[in-house]
This record gives sequence, structure tokens and C-alpha cells, in this order.
Amino acid sequence: GFFVMILSAVGIGSANIYIGNNQIRSFAINFICGAKWSDCLAIDIIRNTCITVIPTFLGITVSYVIFAPIMDADLEFNYVNLCVVMVFMMILFAVSSLPYIIKLRNTKSNNGST
Repeated sequence: GFFVMILSAVGIGSANIYIGNNQIRSFAINFICGAKWSDCLAIDIIRNTCITVIPTFLGITVSYVIFAPIMDADLEFNYVNLCVVMVFMMILFAVSSLPYIIKLRNTKSNNGST
């Protein structure tokens, strides 16, 4: 289980870094159109939340509803487990988003407008 979690974390983090680096172009267009840095940060937070919450709930639902009865597994589903998974996912996205958010912030600051 732990190996699968680490493998998933590396895959999700790598995908977020890749998407974030491609997102910089969109943020540059937003800046040209007058958006603030905080607006772009809000867009990124919403994007990360959608990418995190929907697949996590689908994965938990599929595991609990479909696979547990087939495999006769005793999966414990409670709100503590759900909260731990969601916090882990949000920390993962925050850490993997940090490099390009800092790069974006520095680029915006170097252009003279913060």
C-alpha cells in the first residue's frame, strides 16, 4: 500500500509540475489583460482543487462500492480516512505547485508591477 501511495504521489506531483509550467503562458496572457497575481493564484487553487477532489472521491467510491464486495475486502471508510487523504493530496499539490508559483511571482515582480 505504501509503495502505491508513493508511486501515485510522484505521478501526481510530476503531472502537476508539467501542467503548471504550461499554465505560465496562460497566466502571462491574464497579466497582459490586467489580472493580478492573486487572481492567477486563485485560478491555480481552483484548478488544483478540481484535479484533487473529483478523482479522490471517485477512487474512494469505486474502491468502497465496487471492488470491496467483489474482493470480499474489509475496507474501513470513515471521515478521518477521507480527511487524511484529502489533506495529503492538497499538500502534494501545494508542494508541486510552489516552484512555478514562485517563478510566476518573481516574473511579475521583475516587470515592475506587483
